Amino acid sequence: MRIFFAGAVAGAFASLITHPIDVIKTNHMVNPKISKYPYSKMVSYLYRESGLKGFARGLILRTIHMSIMSTIMLCGYEQFLYFFMVRITPF
Repeated sequence: MRIFFAGAVAGAFASLITHPIDVIKTNHMVNPKISKYPYSKMVSYLYRESGLKGFARGLILRTIHMSIMSTIMLCGYEQFLYFFMVRITPF
């Protein structure tokens, strides 16, 4: 259960930290109006258009998604490690 909780917290923390960068990248890819500008101008454009809320758009769904994915990955890794540690250990 501790691993399950650790995976969820790690995924949530990672998504909170990286989400604003992902919003900038996504807007760069899909918005032809600002895709030709450098990132500093894109950040100022997004801030002018939406304020700080613009950088948090979709944050809740991404946090839920990353928490679930990190939990699955960490639990799978621990099971994989346990499986091979039991089989490889000669004692």
